[in-house]
Amino acid sequence: MNVKAIWTIATCFALLGLAQAQTPVLQWRFMGSPVSENLADPLTHNGVVYFPSVNKLFAVSLADGTLKWQYPSDGTLDGAIRTRPVAHKDLLLFATGSGNLYAVAADTGRLRWTFAAKAAITASPVVDGDAIYFGTGDGQVFSLGAETGEPLWPKPLRIGVYIAGSIIMYDGNLLFTSDDGRIYCVTAAGQPRWSARLATPAIDAQPVIGGESIFAVGGNRLYCVSALSGRVMWQKPFANDLQFAPAATEEAVYVASEDRKIYAFDHTGQALWDSKSAPEMQFAPGGRPAVAHGYLWGISKRGGLYAFDPKDGALKWSYTMRPVPGAAADSSGRVSDYVNVNRPIASVDKGALVVSDDGTLSYFSVAWVDKIAPDVYDFIPYMGEIMSGQPPHEVFVRVRDDSSGINPTSVQIFLNEEMLPVTYDSSRGLAIVEIKAEGTVRPWPDGRQTLRIVAADWSGNTVDKSWGIYIDNSLRKTRRAPAKEVGGIAAGGAGQGPRAGAGSGGGGAGSGR
Repeated sequence: MNVKAIWTIATCFALLGLAQAQTPVLQWRFMGSPVSENLADPLTHNGVVYFPSVNKLFAVSLADGTLKWQYPSDGTLDGAIRTRPVAHKDLLLFATGSGNLYAVAADTGRLRWTFAAKAAITASPVVDGDAIYFGTGDGQVFSLGAETGEPLWPKPLRIGVYIAGSIIMYDGNLLFTSDDGRIYCVTAAGQPRWSARLATPAIDAQPVIGGESIFAVGGNRLYCVSALSGRVMWQKPFANDLQFAPAATEEAVYVASEDRKIYAFDHTGQALWDSKSAPEMQFAPGGRPAVAHGYLWGISKRGGLYAFDPKDGALKWSYTMRPVPGAAADSSGRVSDYVNVNRPIASVDKGALVVSDDGTLSYFSVAWVDKIAPDVYDFIPYMGEIMSGQPPHEVFVRVRDDSSGINPTSVQIFLNEEMLPVTYDSSRGLAIVEIKAEGTVRPWPDGRQTLRIVAADWSGNTVDKSWGIYIDNSLRKTRRAPAKEVGGIAAGGAGQGPRAGAGSGGGGAGSGR
């Protein structure tokens, strides 16, 4: 299997202290198995990221994204890894959809023991003390000795319904959800304590803990459940079903809605901001939110990442995940402008991990400063073009920044000294001017004219690029393609253009920033 680490060049950045939250900067990307959807979240332990990628597990250095080992070293597992790995002392434990639980040496990947559950392991394991607990698709909960793989309970606890999400520990008890919309609390000895029924099963059935409360979604409702008794304390209805689990802190709970907004409540159910001031993403949510490093992180469809202020919802950063250089094209020969993020953002030391559906793992550092300006390329009208200046007026420019992302509010386009109305489509990295032929819209004047684009990334680096065109209003006006059809111009989003690059040696490829 071809395994590559793809990283941004370290000399382009400066290391910072972390007195306050810094702009996230892409430090490296690692390509595992090229798949459309990873099923499991990564785990970071002792400076190593354990990255499940379909039917292989990769151990990757957090510092630089290089491969340490992979399991199995040759071939693949007998099933896809569907749950997050866990660490215990010198062991790394992970499970597959075929029902096998593996324990390998965390530093070498050498197999220590396996356990066969005889059903798909669907609920991510949790370790408490020397015991590991996990759930299966046929509704059983197991407890094993983490170092030996031997059962600790006389028999598994059977609830008879598919167990989903991750098992979490709270006050010595196990908390987990099932496909019938229930939250269960079970003692470490396997004795049921309570269960709470939500109105509708959730697509992302993952309970989260905040203080002494459990927060979960079901149907179109956000629930707050007492972690001590299982009593539903309050619930909040939304206009649409909630697709993703919430994020919780000691003070607040955050949930992403299909109206593209993220809503916040305190632990009593009081809204922290109203619908008008709620932070908004450009597209519908693509994953659950997270709170880490002073940010409220959001995921949207079309590869969108966002960082908001968790206190007032102000946007601090946004970014679009792009395919890695050499990404596969579709049947029309076009490479997509973006890749979707399909796992929750994972907080790690001085940054966050992002898993995208091209099979890559990306590390965004909040301890580095990007010092390189954005790229500008693919001009329409092109440099030196001779054209009619009659309306409608259209300008399309590709402007991207692979390290800290483009700040959409910074994008400006001018004709000579006149600022033109511009929008920035972050999913395609495209600055768009479209002025309709109506009202008092004037032709552009004859002769040589200068178009100019100015844009900045979230680290404050600015690009200022000008190019000349020639206007001859005696020419017939040629209609450009609508903006929604312009996505195929030149670069196509695969990292092509001035910064694209590839290196060989050591299994790595550099993305030229």
